[in-house]
Amino acid sequence: MSDKIGRVSYLPTAVAAADPDEFLSDVLTGWKRQQLAQNFSLETTKRRTRSVLRMASFVGKHPWEWLPGDADDFFSHLRGVDNLAHNTVRAYQTDVKLFLEYATAPTYDWNERCGQLFGTVFSQVVTEFNRSTHTDETGEGSKRPFNTRELQEFFDLADLEPERILNSGRKGALAAWRDAVVFKTLYGWGLRFNEVRHLIPADFSRHVRTPAYGEWGLLRVRHGKAKKGSPPKQRTVLTVFDWSVDVLDHWARVGLPRFGGHRASPLFPTDNGTMIDNAALRRSFTRSSTSWDSLPGWISTPFVAPMPPTCRPNSGLT
Repeated sequence: MSDKIGRVSYLPTAVAAADPDEFLSDVLTGWKRQQLAQNFSLETTKRRTRSVLRMASFVGKHPWEWLPGDADDFFSHLRGVDNLAHNTVRAYQTDVKLFLEYATAPTYDWNERCGQLFGTVFSQVVTEFNRSTHTDETGEGSKRPFNTRELQEFFDLADLEPERILNSGRKGALAAWRDAVVFKTLYGWGLRFNEVRHLIPADFSRHVRTPAYGEWGLLRVRHGKAKKGSPPKQRTVLTVFDWSVDVLDHWARVGLPRFGGHRASPLFPTDNGTMIDNAALRRSFTRSSTSWDSLPGWISTPFVAPMPPTCRPNSGLT
């Protein structure tokens, strides 16, 4: 239609047959690129995307249709029904909040396009009224470190696992031996799961004050826990247990070559030579931890230095 001075005005028209799933995929792809531009890791972006998709699946609506009540239902289900930890639920809340902050930011045109396609826009549903606060660093009371007896039992049980697998005629004894060495490395050098999986033999070197430890006197951790949006933090760890040197030295000479490893390859590789992932390590740790109940009359040996090295299976190890 024409106005009084002859200019033409166009009324907005709705786009027919807009695919909401395709539009959501485009928004998530853009959010992923924005996070990578902020120097977040690929694993972090994937985890945040999964959080958004899980809430969308639970609510049964697309994010631009969410209401604060939907967020209340989702987070209360995670806590009350799935019984997730406080920190886990707070991570879900943070992921959803960050996504909606991105989708509603005026810097991007997602809200404008959403309004044109579906007649509604994104809105923030995670607010101070339904988001848990993080006021201190206290952890859950149920978590505690192993005492000396439990630690010795766990290491002994991990040492027995390769022998048990060999005697059963199954495959996987070599991986079980690797996991036993990983557990002792975690304790011996005070590492995190992600730090130990990135280790290579070249990360270890001599230290002038501990010549008896040979090539294992010093460890340079290259993939330490990073600060928000920062690259991995590096640090140096001194070797303090002589038994840990024996364990790693024997693994590097006998166990690692069976995987075809070398100084630049992962110290604890998988069968195809790649580094093990955090999920596999945690599954192995949980499996070994819960196996105590299956050993009636289990008697632990004293935890003394030098600690008995990880079992040395015969050549039939597979």
